[in-house]
Amino acid sequence: MQKPAILSLMSEEKAKVQDGARLYEAAYLVSPRVPEEQAASVILSIKNLLASKNAIISGESAPSFRRLAYQIAPFDSAFFGWFRFETDSETASAVKNLFSETKDIVRFLLIKADISEPVRAFTRRPSKRVEHGIEHVQFETRIPVNTEEKPKGEVSEEELNKKIEELVRA
Repeated sequence: MQKPAILSLMSEEKAKVQDGARLYEAAYLVSPRVPEEQAASVILSIKNLLASKNAIISGESAPSFRRLAYQIAPFDSAFFGWFRFETDSETASAVKNLFSETKDIVRFLLIKADISEPVRAFTRRPSKRVEHGIEHVQFETRIPVNTEEKPKGEVSEEELNKKIEELVRA
């Protein structure tokens, strides 16, 4: 089984959270009005802020064009990207503010992550629920990057022919 393409700067097992730092994940949608070759540069100011505060980016996925599960007025598609980083809560708050101020970011989600969770690939369709008038978007996970395939038992040719015969009769 092919694993999803993810750019990882360091494995999660080796990631060490510094004193006073926490692990965060940010997922974002860049406006489809931005040319594809410039989609990654939209969050450059956010990455520069993280670099200036000595934050560690432990995994990321470059923005890729996706059709949205539901329309975010007026868009039905956008560039989806994410990154995982370690920093203090003050810098995370500054990152949140910078996401809010960036005009080409349609939506973003910034959460505290668990260091024991491996970096995962996000599905193409986020699930949405509304609670007390607040819209919550959760990106479900697909295949963990660190997953190893389980070995499959061998099947004799006789068992295989028997199973094929059963399927043909059905």
